Amino acid sequence: MNSVLPLILAMLAVTDAALQIAVNPGALQFGNSRNLNIRCSYSKEQRPAPSRLHYLLISFASDVEKPVFRYLASISIVDGLDKDTEAAAAGHINITRGEESWLSLTWSYPFFNRVGLYKCEANSLNLRGDASTVSKIVEVGGVKQLEGSLFDVTQNHSMDVEQLKNDRGFLFDVVKNQSRDLEQLNTNKGLLFDAVEQLKTDRRLLIDAIHKQSRDFEQLKTDQGSLKASFLKINSRFDSATHAHFSVSPAHNGRRYYLSRASNFLVFNEVDTVCALYGGYLAEVDDNAEFQFIKSFLAAYPQYTGVLCSGTDEVTESHWVNVRSKTQVNYIRWGPHDPNGGRKENCLFFWQKGGWYMADWICPRGKVGHDIGYLCEIPE
Repeated sequence: MNSVLPLILAMLAVTDAALQIAVNPGALQFGNSRNLNIRCSYSKEQRPAPSRLHYLLISFASDVEKPVFRYLASISIVDGLDKDTEAAAAGHINITRGEESWLSLTWSYPFFNRVGLYKCEANSLNLRGDASTVSKIVEVGGVKQLEGSLFDVTQNHSMDVEQLKNDRGFLFDVVKNQSRDLEQLNTNKGLLFDAVEQLKTDRRLLIDAIHKQSRDFEQLKTDQGSLKASFLKINSRFDSATHAHFSVSPAHNGRRYYLSRASNFLVFNEVDTVCALYGGYLAEVDDNAEFQFIKSFLAAYPQYTGVLCSGTDEVTESHWVNVRSKTQVNYIRWGPHDPNGGRKENCLFFWQKGGWYMADWICPRGKVGHDIGYLCEIPE
């Protein structure tokens, strides 16, 4: 199709007078054209009464010599309005005879890629269900507006001249300000000289202060040595007290176990506080490996009847919780006849006669009839 085909030819009927396609404008002036509108319409007054419009469709081909049309938009009685383009789309499809159906696409500030052929298709069905498709094609041309571009360049040059005038006045003000600044610098020079003299005086005072701090630091080093010696002495006494009141196990998984001396007097509510003084708590058995380690450690102390560890069911029978954290006891290895104390025996022990397996026994609150102890767990 000829690229300069007048717009009026696009309005002539091709196959059916009921179908019309219109463009506005017919030729794009790049830089001046604000919008491009393609409108496809179908008038029911100019079609046979029994037929029924199915859809309207607009497609586009950029090559006018060998056009290959690409789908842009459509409107149908089934799917409504659909598009595959950045253009704004609108439309309406009617079933009633006498009303117009239409589909419109509008691009803002269109560019070269909108030049080409636009095709409008209408598909209708008669009462027998036979489909009939008619189409019309219109061409949109384009002209680049060099004159407008030249005007823009001239206008930009005029604006640059005005800016240069403004810059000249600004530079004059800058020079005046720099002159005033130079005078201020001369004034500041005298002030700076006085400041330097003051700094010299301050430097002498600072040197004297540093010498004093050096003397104080030496005194602190002497005091630190004395404190360290005192700490080592206290730590030695603490270790002696620990071994006087406890038998200490080897390390196991970053912990040691302190076994109190056997006694027939023990207060259950106080022993966890004693463990806390040494940085620990009543021993909490978490797994079989820990149980076996403790069991082997206690085997070397047959003089004990039982050894108290963390675990009580005083609140809820058979629900054993740790004394310190109130969490459920993770691991219990009962002896062959335990637990057997019911509501009377609510504390968890390692029991010597049961081969150092666990047993429930009374929570001691004073003098008891057996030599018992308690076991603290101390993280290293």
